[in-house]
Amino acid sequence: IEIMTLLHRLASEEQRAILMSTHDIEQALVLGDKLWLLKKGKGLECGVTEDLILAHRMDTLFPHEDIRFDSMHGIYSPEVKGGKSIYLSTSDEILRHWAQNAMNRNGFLCLELPGADRKECLPLLEVESANHLILSTERNTEVYCSFEALFASSQLVCES
Repeated sequence: IEIMTLLHRLASEEQRAILMSTHDIEQALVLGDKLWLLKKGKGLECGVTEDLILAHRMDTLFPHEDIRFDSMHGIYSPEVKGGKSIYLSTSDEILRHWAQNAMNRNGFLCLELPGADRKECLPLLEVESANHLILSTERNTEVYCSFEALFASSQLVCES
């Protein structure tokens, strides 16, 4: 990151262009003024980073349908598969991001809590802090001090 930041600063100060090839897409999105995307079967596409992202050009960079581009965070991740759903509630965006990451990685699709429309069958995970997680199911409510403890429990099963 230091070298990329230095190169970006030098290019700006010296009014020079620096061409760099990288597979670190996240870093390129943060520091690259322009991107050249080489897509199999589609050739080269060039543009200002934000223009390419907002025009959904990053969505098709990988030919696999199970790889998704998160345009909010500028990252690629696998599509959530597994058929399990959970309501996720937290007031902090950082907690929401990492809680959703943990749940997705473990096969859960996170749903917004719609208030009165909540299906009682689905569990509700309330993340109050990194060490205070409350899981409510049809049967009971449990409090966990970490995601590790949450995933070690057997409470994440929805009974229909």
